[in-house]
Amino acid sequence: ALLSDARTLLGITSLEDVRLYNRYDAENISPELFDYAVGTVFSEPQLDLTSPDMTATDKLLYLNYELFRLIENTISLELLTRLLSTQLVTKSEKHLLDHDRTYYRLLRSIFSEGQQSGEFGTAFSVNEMVKTFALWERAVLYDWCLVGGEYPLAEYGRRTMPLFLAGY
Repeated sequence: ALLSDARTLLGITSLEDVRLYNRYDAENISPELFDYAVGTVFSEPQLDLTSPDMTATDKLLYLNYELFRLIENTISLELLTRLLSTQLVTKSEKHLLDHDRTYYRLLRSIFSEGQQSGEFGTAFSVNEMVKTFALWERAVLYDWCLVGGEYPLAEYGRRTMPLFLAGY
């Protein structure tokens, strides 16, 4: 999305890639305060999974909940509907399917971790699991738009995602 915005809004059509880095400088603080800051001040919930004792399933549930909560609370239903519908009719780049996005890289990492730990089986490849997980999320988003946002999106994901993940 940032790359597309830079190309269209700023007119930098030759731009091929954009990376966004957050840098935090922490000096003269205790290790305890630093550990607290990692989970609060330095936290980016949509990207950070700071608890080392979370299972892969816990991470996926957390990530999905935060994504759906962010969408539900900050993006208008009309805007989301337009975004999803443009992906259906566009003949050019389909941003939602761009597997180079940070989100897909994070999903691949989590599913790989889950397979390596034995939490997920090997009947599906990591790429297949990522694809079906993202497909499930898009399906829920499409449904939520179709019914005019009549149910709490994040809570619905929290209740139904474990059923989906049980298949792995």
